[in-house]
Amino acid sequence: MANAPSTVAFDFTPEDLADVTVRYAAGTAAGRRMRRQCIWAFGIVTAMGSLLGFVLLSGARDAVSLLGMTLTALIIGVVSARFQAMNCDAALTKRALRSLVDQIGAGTMRCDVVLRPEGPWLRQRNVEITYAWKDLVSLNDVDAGIELRFRDGYLLIRSRAFATSADREAFVAAIRTFAHDAGVRGIS
Repeated sequence: MANAPSTVAFDFTPEDLADVTVRYAAGTAAGRRMRRQCIWAFGIVTAMGSLLGFVLLSGARDAVSLLGMTLTALIIGVVSARFQAMNCDAALTKRALRSLVDQIGAGTMRCDVVLRPEGPWLRQRNVEITYAWKDLVSLNDVDAGIELRFRDGYLLIRSRAFATSADREAFVAAIRTFAHDAGVRGIS
């Protein structure tokens, strides 16, 4: 691990921070439950509204017409729920971005990450955080970067922090070594 980079830095924007906020929420049980509830509620409300509109606007009240209106309303509800599912993360990111820009402005910021024996240390916007390796829950090397989920937080080290893919691979290997040395199991 002597050749592994132990320090990386990258610039990030409020857009990046909004993306991280949504990624963090989507990775929690509460976030996944909220997303499911939002999608289901949208589909149900759309189906019920469609059915109500069909019944109020249609003069037919026979069983076949009501069955046709109900099936059509269900189809509309399912389609709208699917549409909501496809756009849910984008809508959440947009809301988070609006809030973040209000709080921190629209400028570029810097994030420094240092791998230490006690845990990854990071500094951004003059706030320093050290996570404990023993609290590492998952490590994922994804297109956006290296995701580290801890019991009490989330860290995304952006891909642009690494000059080469070899640097990135060495950084991931260093994370695995530190986590293993701290007794963390199941991190592949």
